[in-house]
Amino acid sequence: MDTYVDVENGHSPSWEPGSQELLIAFSGFATRYRPWEGFHFQGLTRKYAVNKLFLRDARQAWYHQGLPNLSANVDGTTEWIARQMADLAIERTIAIGTSAGGYAALLHGWLLGLDQVHAIAPQSYVDVDNRIANDDYFMDEQVENLYTYAGAQQEYFDLLPLFETDINRTTQFHIYFCGNHRLDNLHAQRLKDIPNVTLHSYEEGGHRLTPRLTKDGVLDRVLEDALQVEPDPARAKPQRKAAPAL
Repeated sequence: MDTYVDVENGHSPSWEPGSQELLIAFSGFATRYRPWEGFHFQGLTRKYAVNKLFLRDARQAWYHQGLPNLSANVDGTTEWIARQMADLAIERTIAIGTSAGGYAALLHGWLLGLDQVHAIAPQSYVDVDNRIANDDYFMDEQVENLYTYAGAQQEYFDLLPLFETDINRTTQFHIYFCGNHRLDNLHAQRLKDIPNVTLHSYEEGGHRLTPRLTKDGVLDRVLEDALQVEPDPARAKPQRKAAPAL
């Protein structure tokens, strides 16, 4: 049963009666270029009869400004998600995200202690110091959204110190990245020595690796295994809306 809400709200739940699985999908910033789909992974996951929670960072601050009308920061979003999990009596939890959404999936997956996290071309830091040190100016215009917001939690700006603690050694983290993309490779390799992190490197795809993994069927296989479900053929994908003429 798909129930989608206005994307500006930053969240779109699709609850499945009887399911005790929850898939949390964190959109990247690029949803603003996708007039046919307000949240990443909606079309891909429609065929799975599980609970789904689609999230989008409408304020483009790597989810540090929370979700409109629901939370004001990372911890607030984490607490809100935890309440949804408790209300639904969820037993199996999976998160997926791409780019900035991959960063959010890693961070919230760690804080919530989810079963699995699948992050595609994620950032593993967003702070200015690391960006300067690594000659990293990707999405530079959005960094101001972090540093001008009083509620941003700077203790989460770099994921490496967090992941090096022993607080969470149960969540299985999978990072998918293009090894030939300098920055994506750098972000992934920083976490390679964390015991519960597995890196998956691809030669092609660049930062737009998600469409490649979707086309190749990799994400379908990953999600089927993670959710321990088979696709429901009765759930037909809706036709994409044509992009408006420019």
